[in-house]
Amino acid sequence: MNLFDLLNPRMFRPLTGRNQRIYADLLMLIWDRCSTSQDYSIGKSALTELTETYMEGLGTILPPDEEDEWDGATSDARSQGLLFLRRLRDAGWMEDLEGGYEEETRTALCAPAVRLLQLFDELLHPKTVTYSGKLLKAYRLLQDMEHEKSPYENVLKEVSADMADLNTSLRQLNASIGSYIDQLTRNRTPQEVLDLFQQYEDEVVVAAYHRFKTSDNLFQYRT
Repeated sequence: MNLFDLLNPRMFRPLTGRNQRIYADLLMLIWDRCSTSQDYSIGKSALTELTETYMEGLGTILPPDEEDEWDGATSDARSQGLLFLRRLRDAGWMEDLEGGYEEETRTALCAPAVRLLQLFDELLHPKTVTYSGKLLKAYRLLQDMEHEKSPYENVLKEVSADMADLNTSLRQLNASIGSYIDQLTRNRTPQEVLDLFQQYEDEVVVAAYHRFKTSDNLFQYRT
């Protein structure tokens, strides 16, 4: 099975055009409002208001993407917002739900979009993993394993899961450190790079050494 047997082939087009940052912002705003709803939906009027407020905040009339055909009626924030929402629906990010009798029409995120937006959210707000806490927990579990009646179920499976999480986090950290250093040093002279090392020593290494020397007596030895 191919990925696009499950996804709308046009799904990523809004995120590749000239207004890609606008679509990304809108999707995350919609996700913030819909993620707590049982069916990942929002009232149509609330969605329109959310989008209109965002467009007003931009304070400018946006040029259309290459494949859009906009006319002079798109000069206000509401009209532009509706066009952006329509394109997200056409691309398979959202769908309108049928409302009941005297119920407001609601718009819901499509099932594939929910999973993608969860991943986008994790990318923007990565989880914090406490490495020492993971290792200490595994150490204590393994220490007491001989007293367990079912060591595989109660100890080894949990330790294995924690080690897998730790391994993934460390690999991500390694990749992000490489990218961060590359960003810091790109187009800099050797002397500027050396200045960064000096700044790191002054602000990070010295403070870490001080904490190591004083241990739990940090406040006693602050001066």
